[in-house]
Amino acid sequence: MNNQIRTLLIDQARKKMPITYGDVMKKLGLDHNNIDHRNSLSNELYAISKFEHEHERPLLSSMAMYSKLADHGPGFYELAEDFGFGD
Repeated sequence: MNNQIRTLLIDQARKKMPITYGDVMKKLGLDHNNIDHRNSLSNELYAISKFEHEHERPLLSSMAMYSKLADHGPGFYELAEDFGFGD
């Protein structure tokens, strides 16, 4: 699990301000145009939320959203279902 991403998401949660996937990637020096970097971020967000769920805390990956901060990526909804949320 990437503690740098986790810390960033915790900071955003404390501020009650979501952050875009692109901004997370910029802060980590990742290239949004690189599919391997995007997949790496997705995997890390999953691992972080799994860790939080196992410790009965909210899914931190909910703080990362698409660029207009209007929705999450499909991976977020898949992991939420994996953890028993939703229909």
